Amino acid sequence: MFGKIICDLPPTKDNNRNSEGSFIKLKNGNIMFVYSRYGEKGCGDSDKADLYAMISTDDGETFSTPYLSLACSDVGADNVMSVSLMRMKNGNIGMFYCQKHNSSINCIPYLAISEDEGKTWTKHIRCIHEDGYYVLCNDKCVTLDNGRLMIAVSKHEYIVDDFSPGIICIYASDDDGMTWYEITDKIKIDCNITDGMDRGRIYDLTTCEEPGLAQLGDGRVWCYTRTKRGTQYEAFSEDYGKTWTKLLPSKFSSTQAPMTVKKLNNGNMIAVWSPISNYDENIEYGDDIIVAVRCPFVFALLNPDGDFISEYREFETDKNVGYCYPAIFETDGGDILIGYCAGHYKDDESCLNRLRIRKIYKSELC
Repeated sequence: MFGKIICDLPPTKDNNRNSEGSFIKLKNGNIMFVYSRYGEKGCGDSDKADLYAMISTDDGETFSTPYLSLACSDVGADNVMSVSLMRMKNGNIGMFYCQKHNSSINCIPYLAISEDEGKTWTKHIRCIHEDGYYVLCNDKCVTLDNGRLMIAVSKHEYIVDDFSPGIICIYASDDDGMTWYEITDKIKIDCNITDGMDRGRIYDLTTCEEPGLAQLGDGRVWCYTRTKRGTQYEAFSEDYGKTWTKLLPSKFSSTQAPMTVKKLNNGNMIAVWSPISNYDENIEYGDDIIVAVRCPFVFALLNPDGDFISEYREFETDKNVGYCYPAIFETDGGDILIGYCAGHYKDDESCLNRLRIRKIYKSELC
């Protein structure tokens, strides 16, 4: 098995879910990890949740006891979750997160600003001005080589106790996050693309969920998204997000769970995701849709153009656990920290309720 588990936060009676987060390096060299923490009542995506933080002073070998970073009541929300951290051009820390109001009907991405290295959050900038359900996945914000900040969200329409298929919306900021605008037309799966799986289930199979972004070595912006088609789909932009190619299947087989890609200091990239399992007992074909347990969890090194340098490697393989929502951080020494959900089926029957941080050492990446 690659690396070692640094910390494991299981659900408890008073804290029934710890889930997705993001890392950032502080100016003093410490590493901060911020994640979603639920209390004793409810563990669904619309239940009350706050943002908690942990600090590592030893390059990710240990983390401190979690402490409150941002309470949902501080911003008048019912729920705050799904964190992405980044260093702004002016030196401040930016924290993208989702605010939820009126139960599950509205989900809006915000950018919080800290001028004191994450101790307090003094500004909360709304990234999307229209009401609606806009899902920004954790650890997914990017800064392009021209300084533009960009996020990809999946938009869902609320339809009587359910949501419509997601479509991808791209938002950008050219003033270090102070103002945001939708930069492109909606991106969605072509209903004519079947992959041999359509079988009339257009509603389910055209959904795009929890997209991510990365900039390739040749300058193109790569958008990837989870689907119910057994693969991540992808599109590319050659003009910093204004126009995109058709959304098509990628080379990443995938369960219905998000992938995360991060650029490394040497110019290569690392991807973490849950591919379609080879464990036959963990794959079901229900309602003509591929459904797979989120196991195994793997990483792969990619070159600057997004091509595989080597085959993917499994670092979590317990078939009783679902692995998902990775956050990735490269330490100064070239080791990789991955924070992710790793819930056992006994963890209130949800893979989302347990948070884990694993450290994979540089020597294991070769």
